[in-house]
Amino acid sequence: RLILLTAPIGSILGGIALGRIFVWCMSQLWGKPFGVSVASVTTTSTTDIPTASLVEPSSKSKKTKKSKRNQTVHEKSSFEGFAKLKEAVDSASKSSEGIIVKRTISVILLVVMYITGGSFTRYCWSLSQSLSNPTIIQKGRTRDGGVVVIDDYREAYWWLRDNTPEDSRIMAWWDYGY
Repeated sequence: RLILLTAPIGSILGGIALGRIFVWCMSQLWGKPFGVSVASVTTTSTTDIPTASLVEPSSKSKKTKKSKRNQTVHEKSSFEGFAKLKEAVDSASKSSEGIIVKRTISVILLVVMYITGGSFTRYCWSLSQSLSNPTIIQKGRTRDGGVVVIDDYREAYWWLRDNTPEDSRIMAWWDYGY
């Protein structure tokens, strides 16, 4: 039951992730954000981001100010490490080698998504074909590869036909298998 409830959520989140990967790949190949005009794209540096933790209220006691100051220095240094890492990655990706690497990765991702999507489509079509023709006779295979015809339902219907009166009513209970 949990899978029935979470499957739509997982499908939606997976679709959003694949859509963002696709947009990123296309923007790498076209050189600008895919589907967005160049005039509407603005960039912000890491120094433009306001940090509320750096502002200290003056009504606090000295002890809390000192602990807050130590905490903000620690948070600031952690943020600076990530900011420097981001700046290094951005500068490396803007070089000619970085652009080639990003375009190569985007082509590889697009090919993998195309192949995976094609195999998933074929699997869905074969599954829909096998489920669209329900039957009471099924075929199975043994461990040594032999074909076994499973016709228990048909035999049960024959038994009911042969061993019960014409006007009898049959009650059946189907268990979900919990």
